[in-house]
Amino acid sequence: MLSEHDMVVAEEELSQAVAKCWNNDFDGSLSVLKPRSKSDPRYAMELACVTLVRDMMSADTGSKMRLGKMFGSAGELASSQKDKYTESSSIFTFLQFSESHRHKNWSSADLWKLLCEVIEADAVLNLAMSQVFTQNYIYAGLNFRRAWSCYHSLHKILKSHQSSLPLSICDRIKYGVGAFYVALSLVPSTILVVLSALGFVANAEVGVEYLRDVFHGGGVRSAVAALVLLFYYLFIPSGLEESTQKLVAAESVLDLACQRYPNNSYFFGFRNFHCRKIGDTLKALTCIDTAINNAHRAAESNEFVSQGTRGTLLLSYMRADTLFMDQQWEEAAQAYKKISEEVQQERHDFEFTGTMALAQCAAHVMLHNYTRATEYLNSVEEVSNRNSKQDIQTLFLVRILGQDRTKMYLAAYLVLYTSRDMAHLGEQAREKLLVSLSAMDERHSLSSRKDTRAMTLLFKGCLLSSRSINQALSSWLEALSLFKVHGPHNKKFGSNETDNLPVVSPLLPLLHYEIGELQYRTGHNSAAEAHLTICKKLKAEKTDTFINRCNRALHYLHKSK
Repeated sequence: MLSEHDMVVAEEELSQAVAKCWNNDFDGSLSVLKPRSKSDPRYAMELACVTLVRDMMSADTGSKMRLGKMFGSAGELASSQKDKYTESSSIFTFLQFSESHRHKNWSSADLWKLLCEVIEADAVLNLAMSQVFTQNYIYAGLNFRRAWSCYHSLHKILKSHQSSLPLSICDRIKYGVGAFYVALSLVPSTILVVLSALGFVANAEVGVEYLRDVFHGGGVRSAVAALVLLFYYLFIPSGLEESTQKLVAAESVLDLACQRYPNNSYFFGFRNFHCRKIGDTLKALTCIDTAINNAHRAAESNEFVSQGTRGTLLLSYMRADTLFMDQQWEEAAQAYKKISEEVQQERHDFEFTGTMALAQCAAHVMLHNYTRATEYLNSVEEVSNRNSKQDIQTLFLVRILGQDRTKMYLAAYLVLYTSRDMAHLGEQAREKLLVSLSAMDERHSLSSRKDTRAMTLLFKGCLLSSRSINQALSSWLEALSLFKVHGPHNKKFGSNETDNLPVVSPLLPLLHYEIGELQYRTGHNSAAEAHLTICKKLKAEKTDTFINRCNRALHYLHKSK
């Protein structure tokens, strides 16, 4: 039987443990959570979350599998404890729940069972997400289905009985439902098809609203609600939606989170991404340096951190990416090299080994070290982490470049374009890249061949898009004309041939997407829909991220009609 434990003390303890974790005091957090993690599913769940926060810093693909097991164990404990509550007048008194309004029609045992069901659902959702990131889509789909079944029931309870439930349980249900809706924005469309067949209807707006409530409430789930919100605001493709509002919302979350947890690393890391999205690379470097310094102090004072993170690899990688975006090619190349050497020395299952090799290739191209660049390009396939979604995408980029040295000269532009950093560059940075692109074209005769000319025009259009819509459109349409594919740019558009397009260059979907988005921005919705539809139907190789972006754009366009 579950031993009696005052719920006020439990909630206070859990809140303190969470605050310590996000302030990089992992040992202090563990001292609270570990003693009860084998008997109380709330403590087991928070212990898994603390380990998640620690292991994210290392970007170790193996840790995602281990975390899946930890969340699975927490869920099993919650399932086994549902009916093991000992009734007591002193138990289940909530700090936020007034005595005169306490419980209403809910017995303490019923509330405990409900709480265990919420934890069980959270565990299944986290397990599903760990399987998505390790490319295990079949099991991820099955667990998303399980999670949806749980959350669907819990959501009904929340809407019917919110006024009679303790705020602590309401927050947990809101977090779970909100995180589920947002998580579905990250998964491949194949999983969504399975869930749709079960009656699932995506509702990211409700999810975000719930997560905001939980974050501002400041309870146990507050910090992790902020984490999910920031993923939504900064990482999920916006498609045709206006991104300015998301960036403003992200900044609001970051301000409060950094105020609550001044010694954190992750929220300063997210602030780095936020600054990159507004084109402020210098401020982005300051933010990531703060995150790294906080992490170093944590590693010095926490045994748990020093055992688990192998330094600050993810944060150091983010800093190298920021240097790359800032076109500090030499510094970026050296930063990537240092991380690669540490990964190799520690035999660390790092998530970005192939991605770093391609970035080093690109940086050396911009430094005119072509022999070194070729060596790095040739090494990408060998060093790539096959369990990493990011490295899988990098292998796709290598296939675009091929073994042809001529395409290699455009590697830096391809990396910046694919990461979307190119779309967020300031005007001076864009102009600098345009000058370099023109010089690269002249030096290596990139325009003399159809494939490299098409790539050059794609990147040129992106760099021009903030300055001159007409010039950007002209570049993309010229690139499109190099391919023998019917589309909205010629008279044959509208024929049945668009329903069965052949396998084509992976550049074609990118061009159609860019033209479609630009047409939408200029109010030409019919032309936008035509290009985006062809982008979706083209049987060219595409990444999951790009497919997601295209689907979201079409969904938004149809919804706005």
